Amino acid sequence: MRESGPLQADMSTAGPSVEAVISRLRRIDDELPGSDGAAVFNHVYLTVTEEVAAGLQRSRVFRDPVFMAPDRAVPKAWAALFER
Repeated sequence: MRESGPLQADMSTAGPSVEAVISRLRRIDDELPGSDGAAVFNHVYLTVTEEVAAGLQRSRVFRDPVFMAPDRAVPKAWAALFER
């Protein structure tokens, strides 16, 4: 039985590009003092997002159509992140 929920709705529309996200994270990184906890989180998120962008350029990462299908059920371990 296929589950439905917020993941399906969210994945049906395109969000910002990876490059746009990196640009925004860099602006946030420039604005926050390095000692700020949010700045530390943002820097880690920026680093991970830059690595994802590099992976998209050099390989087929995230291009598995079955894995990326919008009607795919949310794994139980991730379900709390998609609850509203």
